Amino acid sequence: MYKKLFQDIFGLPRELVMDLPLLIMAGNSELRLENYQNLKYFSENKIVIKTKSGKLILEGKNLNIELIEKNYLTITGQLSECKFNFTGAELDG
Repeated sequence: MYKKLFQDIFGLPRELVMDLPLLIMAGNSELRLENYQNLKYFSENKIVIKTKSGKLILEGKNLNIELIEKNYLTITGQLSECKFNFTGAELDG
């Protein structure tokens, strides 16, 4: 509740204030993810990433983690599916 109020007052991005994952895709060949917690599973056909909101499941071919940093990562390859298994907490407020 207070995070939403803080966001509204200062006009800050929702994903920043509420620790939501932010996905930026370039077609189906590159995905950048910010605000993730850890990598749960990795293969060239499937990647599972934990966020504060739940799991992000990526499927495709020749998947590769190009860059991995504390707060963001970049995945390349031929992405065919992007699934969310959210806990529902990000929908509150």
